Amino acid sequence: MNAITIKRITCAMLALTVVSSCGGGAQRNSSGVVVKVGDCSNSDLSQIVDEVDLVPCDKPHALEAYSIITSTATTYPGADALQVFADQSCIDKFFDYVGVELSQSILYYTYVYPSVTSWNSKSDRSVICFIYKATEPLLTKSVKGSKL
Repeated sequence: MNAITIKRITCAMLALTVVSSCGGGAQRNSSGVVVKVGDCSNSDLSQIVDEVDLVPCDKPHALEAYSIITSTATTYPGADALQVFADQSCIDKFFDYVGVELSQSILYYTYVYPSVTSWNSKSDRSVICFIYKATEPLLTKSVKGSKL
């Protein structure tokens, strides 16, 4: 499946306000974003992210962190390059976490990536991939291995 098809699939039925657009995750300005794989949240990722409020995954939640990927670039590659890196990395990790290919899932992905300020002042190199469901109701358990 080519990248254009995948992007179209991930953009379908975008109903929640937690993401601004498919393929365009939010930047973060600080290393105050401390998230581990498996953490759940209801934070709004549609704007610059300084923190992510975590909630238990057995409570209603919009997002679940499923992968954290560190860029190996030595200098800030720019937002466009980080978005390409994030898209490719998050798509690659989706199956391992959910147990089904993105194209066959009812779930979607988004991400946060470092801003130039965070990159330079805090040595922030990580992209955090999040899974979300575009329709109500919110998720009420982890999607790890769910094959949704």
